[in-house]
Amino acid sequence: MKNILTKQMKLLQIVPFVFAMLLFSQNNIAEYEQLGETFADVAAKVTKSVVVIESETVIKNPHANQQFDDFFRFFQFDMPEEFRREALGSGVIVREDGVILTNNHVVENAEDIRVVLHDGRKYDAKIIGKDPKSDVAVIQIDEKNLPAISLGDSDKIRVGHWVLAIGSPFSDQLAHTVTHGIVSAKGRSSVGLADYEDFIQTDAAINPGNSGGALVNLHGELVGINTAIFSKTGGNMGIGFAIPINMAKRAMDDLLEYGYVTRAWLGVYIGDINDAIKRSFDLDDYIGAIISGVVEDSPAEKDGLKVEDIIVAVDGERIENSSQLRNIISSHKPKDDVKLLLFRDGREKTIEITLGTLPDDDQKIAANKSEIFEKIGISVIEIGNLSREKYNLNDNQNGLIIVNVKRMGIA
Repeated sequence: MKNILTKQMKLLQIVPFVFAMLLFSQNNIAEYEQLGETFADVAAKVTKSVVVIESETVIKNPHANQQFDDFFRFFQFDMPEEFRREALGSGVIVREDGVILTNNHVVENAEDIRVVLHDGRKYDAKIIGKDPKSDVAVIQIDEKNLPAISLGDSDKIRVGHWVLAIGSPFSDQLAHTVTHGIVSAKGRSSVGLADYEDFIQTDAAINPGNSGGALVNLHGELVGINTAIFSKTGGNMGIGFAIPINMAKRAMDDLLEYGYVTRAWLGVYIGDINDAIKRSFDLDDYIGAIISGVVEDSPAEKDGLKVEDIIVAVDGERIENSSQLRNIISSHKPKDDVKLLLFRDGREKTIEITLGTLPDDDQKIAANKSEIFEKIGISVIEIGNLSREKYNLNDNQNGLIIVNVKRMGIA
């Protein structure tokens, strides 16, 4: 009798646990089904706003009409002087009158551009404007009352938020493919895709052909333009990059109004606060961007910025690195006033600066500095107050301070 009672007691203890597990499982299924319904509702809402972009580019053949020696001297080749290359990408309708947002690399150098809508209709498109520095382009088709997507606020998305990617991977036969994932990271820079990078990283499947397509949140709002993938195979490996819609919209608005993008300019050369710089200038936990040079007659020089100033914040927004600073400044209009929080000579200081207009050659100079680091293997900044004090230099001693040496480089 005792054994029977003991078994009954154990059974009574197990029953609530099994019931709870069944209930938990049913609740989970309901939650997953609801999430799936949300995905389906969003896809149905935004898919009609995503288009296929077909383009043709004329490629000049550098080997046409050349005489070949050695192994090839016995053969005759009929090589055309030029040939056409077809490319496939995606775009997003952002206005009912046919304005479409896409990537610059989707339409760059294209002579013929065709847009295929969700219902199969095809239109010739014209380029309104291109911005290679952000890899944004705006094209337009001659049609009205199109299903324009709603623009979201990419500043509000957080790492871990669900997103959907819509585009045409690999082929127009796979148009309007929908994939889902999460925001894996924000503020990705130094990817090497554009001059201005502030990418949203996502694990939603993105493949060749998705470029220019939509990255949307669960409200069906456009939060990014899918741009590139990191891949060792040519296909999706769970690391995709999208231009935040706030950055893309800033470029788009200028392209629609002027045909080109205007950017604000400080007039400084900047670098990240790495361990070498922290040791050189006895910095503790400061992050931001250090000024390595000030351009003559620039807004920075006129308003008193100096070499070795560390820009800690812009209008109260903390600066993590030099790329973030460049993006924040470029998001402003020329003649805007900004407040910079600096770390100078051991103390914090606030300076208000009126921004100028970015000169055409400024990017070339910055690119040359990067090339010098890659070729020679050092990066430098001009001598400023901190380095004069640290190395006991007088005011008449000028020169450069080496702040970074490339490992295994020439230097």
